[in-house]
Formats: sequence, structure tokens, C-alpha cells
Amino acid sequence: MSCKSTNAIYFLKCNRCDGKVTYIGKTNNVRLRTNQHISECRTGVGTDIFDKHVHHCNGKPLQEPYFKLHLLLTLKDVQMLLTYEKHFQQLGFDTMNRWFE
Repeated sequence: MSCKSTNAIYFLKCNRCDGKVTYIGKTNNVRLRTNQHISECRTGVGTDIFDKHVHHCNGKPLQEPYFKLHLLLTLKDVQMLLTYEKHFQQLGFDTMNRWFE
């Protein structure tokens, strides 16, 4: 897996609060999605809850890297992205998107 990977499930940890806030997401293009996260963390503009958290976290001056990125897996079937994203969120690794039953 690399920044050129497609159909991936990824895990982000906020560097501004030492990884207390985490996020699991899915993407068709890792490089593009990572760049979107970086841009929205920097500007605070956007709709992603993780990016908004990073932008406002701890009131510290913004300093790159804003987060740690871990690629969890890549899939051949793009339609399975949502299924796997929900599965990892339900395991409790994602503090931003809690799934309650």
C-alpha cells in the first residue's frame, strides 16, 4: 500500500492531541483524500469532522504534520468500502464516528 493506492480504508490520529482523537475513513484515491484532509486541517474550511477537530484542537499553532495516516487495507471491490469502514468503526478504533447498537 502507498499514496498511490485506491479503494482503501485508512486510520487517522490527531497529532495535536497526541492521538486521542482518531478517525477511520474510506477513499477511492489515497493521495487525493490525504491532500484534502491536509488542506481542510490547515484552513478549517470543509465538512469533515476530523479535519475541523484538528484545526481547532488544543489551541496550539498549526504545525505539520497534522495527523498520522495508517492504511488499513485496500479492496478490489469498491462496493465493499462502506462495509469495511463501518466494521472498523464498530470495533471502536474511531473516536469521531461511534456506532451504537
